[in-house]
Amino acid sequence: MGKWPQAAPDKEEIVTMEFKEGEQARAVAPSMLCVPNGQRGLRRCVAMNGKAMTPLEVIQEANKIGGRNGLGARWLAARWPPAA
Repeated sequence: MGKWPQAAPDKEEIVTMEFKEGEQARAVAPSMLCVPNGQRGLRRCVAMNGKAMTPLEVIQEANKIGGRNGLGARWLAARWPPAA
């Protein structure tokens, strides 16, 4: 679960991500790939905050970090309840 922005910590949280390019990255589903800074080539995140992770673990950790920092809650509140 996430937090409302006003309930989130007032201190910023720094997150580092490490990307890898190569054949191993090419085998990952296209939705898991990222091309940072407009560079050419297929890349994927292989670590967050210095910890090696699978693509699934990266998404799960990013979701946890965003949730505890109130990321996305304002967008959801502006669209609730969903249109019928």
